[in-house]
Amino acid sequence: FRSLLHIMSGIINDLRSEFNKTNNTVIKLIWINLLVFISIIVCQVIFYYGNAPQVYEWIMAQLRLPAAINSFIYKPWTLFTNFFVHEDIWHILFNLLFLYWFGNLLEEYIGGRRVAALYILGGLSGGLVFLLMFNVVPYLHAGVATVSLIGASGAIFAIIVGAATLLPDYTFFLLFLGPVRLKYIAGFYILLSVAELVGTNAGGNLAHFAGAL
Repeated sequence: FRSLLHIMSGIINDLRSEFNKTNNTVIKLIWINLLVFISIIVCQVIFYYGNAPQVYEWIMAQLRLPAAINSFIYKPWTLFTNFFVHEDIWHILFNLLFLYWFGNLLEEYIGGRRVAALYILGGLSGGLVFLLMFNVVPYLHAGVATVSLIGASGAIFAIIVGAATLLPDYTFFLLFLGPVRLKYIAGFYILLSVAELVGTNAGGNLAHFAGAL
C-alpha cells in the first residue's frame, strides 16, 4: 500500500510539474485526454462491479455529443466535452500518438496557444458538422436517435492538416515505406475518412473530415 501511495505521489508531482510549464501545450492536451480516459475506466469498473451500470451510462451520456437536436439542446456542453472523451484503448492510443507527432511539430512553428486553439476549433467543427449532417441528410437521419459522438479525432485531424498545410514537404520515415512527405500522409487519412463516410462509423468520419476542413 505504501508503494502504491509512493507511485501515485510521484505521478501527481510529475503532473503538477508538467502543468506548471508554459511551453508544452501538446503534452498538456495529452495528459488531459489520459486523465479523462482513466477516470472513465475507473468509473466503469466501480459502477459495473457495484451493479449500477446505469449510473456509468448516465455519466457517459453527459459527455457524449448526441446526434439528435432535441437531446443536444439539453446538453449543449457536450459539443465541447466529446472531444476529450474516449472509451476504447486503441482509439485514444492512435489519437494521442498523432497528437504527439504532429502537434509537437506544429507547436515548434506556431506556438502552443495556436495549437490549443486549432485543437479546440477542430473538435468544435467536427461536432457541429456531425449535428448538422445527422439532422439534414436522409441517409444519416435514420439513426439520429441512437448515435452519439466521442473522441478527439476531429481535433487531431485539424492538427494533422494544420501541420501539412504549414510544412507540406516535411518528411517522416515510416516503417516499410521509408520517407513520406507530410502532405501525402494527411491526404491519405483524409481520403480514408471520405471512403468511410458510408458505414457504421459515418458520424466519426464526418468529424474527421470537418476537423480537416
